[in-house]
Formats: sequence, C-alpha cells, structure tokens
Amino acid sequence: MARLFATLAYSILDFNLYNMLQVNRYQQVNGHSTSWTDFPDHFRYGMNAFSFMAFAGPDLQFSGGSVTGGTVEAVYRVDTINGRDQAVFSFTEARVSALQVIEAIGTFSNADDLALMRQALSRADLISLSDSGDYAHGFGGNDTMRGHGGADLLMGDGGSDVLQGGTGNDSLQGGAGNDRLMGGSGADTFLLRSGTTGTDVITDFQDGLDRIDITGSFQRANHADGVLITHAGGTVLIEDVRLAQITAADFI
Repeated sequence: MARLFATLAYSILDFNLYNMLQVNRYQQVNGHSTSWTDFPDHFRYGMNAFSFMAFAGPDLQFSGGSVTGGTVEAVYRVDTINGRDQAVFSFTEARVSALQVIEAIGTFSNADDLALMRQALSRADLISLSDSGDYAHGFGGNDTMRGHGGADLLMGDGGSDVLQGGTGNDSLQGGAGNDRLMGGSGADTFLLRSGTTGTDVITDFQDGLDRIDITGSFQRANHADGVLITHAGGTVLIEDVRLAQITAADFI
C-alpha cells in the first residue's frame, strides 16, 4: 500500500518533476538519517532556498556523485517553516526505479511522471490530501481517497475505491469497480460519466444541494436503502432518499 499525504494543494496535472525542481541543486546523502525519513540513503533536489524534495530508498546505488540504480520507496517535499524542516508532502511505499525518477526529473514532458505515478499507485493505496482544492487520481487498486477541505476532484479509476470529499464543493468519480462515494459537507457533484462501471454507493447525498452528473440514458427505481440508478456502466445506489426526492433538478 502506497501512502500519499499532502498539506499543500496537490494536483496530478502539476506533477512534473522537471518543472518542480529545475535541477538547480543536487546532493547525494549516504548513511545518514534525519527526522523526515527512515531511510539511510537518499538524494535531493532543491526547489528554492527554503524547500527541497528528497527521494529515498533502502538500496539506492551511487557512483561518482550520480545515482546508478536501486529503488525509490519514499518521496518527501521538505519546507523550512519557522526555522524547522517539515515534510509538507510525503509519498511512501512507492517502489519505483530510481533511474526512472532521474529520467523524469530531466524530461520536460510529464508523460513519464504520470507513468511513474500510475505505477506507484497500482495497489490498494491511501491518498490523504490538503485543506485546499486538490485533484487526484487513484489509478489501479482498491484505494481510499480523502479530500479534506477545499473544492476537490477525486477520481478513483480502477478498483473498488472509497472516496471522501470532506468539506467544500467536491467532485467525485469512482470509475471502474464497486465504489463508495461520500461528498461530505458542501455542494458536491457525483460524476457518473463514461468509464464509470460497477455497483457504486453514494452514502450522503444531500437533496437540493448535491448534484449527479451523468452521461447517457439511465433509469431510477426505489430500493430498500434508497434510490437505485441504472446506467450504461452499472448501478449506483443513493442511500437514504426516496424516489420522489430525486428529480430532474438533481441531475446535470
């Protein structure tokens, strides 16, 4: 299980190591642990005078000041706040090639960055985001995604996922698999678009406030636990509401 935690706004669209790091400072560290990593070996790139990103793993290989092999299992962004180093982003149990990370840092395109992220998030992962507006994909596996504050866009993708928007006006799409969607407080939108398949459950739909964005034809029917919507990709159960409450005004 990979674990991604962010206290700053996170967007998968902005995950481009070349743009983030600009390769303006490099430091190899061997045989040294700090308060923000349990790994003895890591390499780092400075983002500015107060921030750097560190890539750590138990089997990193170095030669002549360069990384020559091994696996990156953790990524940290460390900011100096009030004179102390604090990890504002951490991605642990990632398990990707260190040489692929180096290549992504040196490549302007973000295609290789997204490929690394897809590989790292291919299992049952935990993604816990900031109090700002975040945009995240779960990719493969049975994931748990938590948006917390702000207007978040959470995309579960493959697997049977649990999506929790938190506070704010969030947009949630489970994707493939049997997903549980919880918008939380705020005016939330549940996306039932192309690629949404399986048997999903919306646990906290607020009639008159939340909306359902659905493509294609669909049918509504009463269910013992709420209202069942049948669409081209499968079904979604809206819990704790009745058929008379779910009208055209609830759909986009």
